[in-house]
Amino acid sequence: MNLSIRKERYETLKKEFVELGIEKSRGVKFTEWVADELYWSLSKMRFLRRFAPAFAFVGIHENSILIKDDKAQSIVQITVRGNQLHCNIDKGNDDCLHIHYALALSALGKIVDIKPKKE
Repeated sequence: MNLSIRKERYETLKKEFVELGIEKSRGVKFTEWVADELYWSLSKMRFLRRFAPAFAFVGIHENSILIKDDKAQSIVQITVRGNQLHCNIDKGNDDCLHIHYALALSALGKIVDIKPKKE
């Protein structure tokens, strides 16, 4: 089976594959790795639907992830400030379910490269 992929996506994936040394460390070829990553991404989506059925990813706006919360009947905005995520609904609670949901989304990587705090 063949699968078409945009050139820029292919190049980004191939670069990650090489930089992470996946072929040497795991003994898998590039195409196997891409198929595995796609499978795990879909598995994560199934997990999120099962354990957070009231939440749905809406999109990205500037440095925020937008999540639909059916229980709260609102659109939740998770904003990146520095190296932390902030929820506009659960203000002051940087450990809320909305933030946990956002952390599981691949879209988070599109917003910013969050660097861990220096201890």
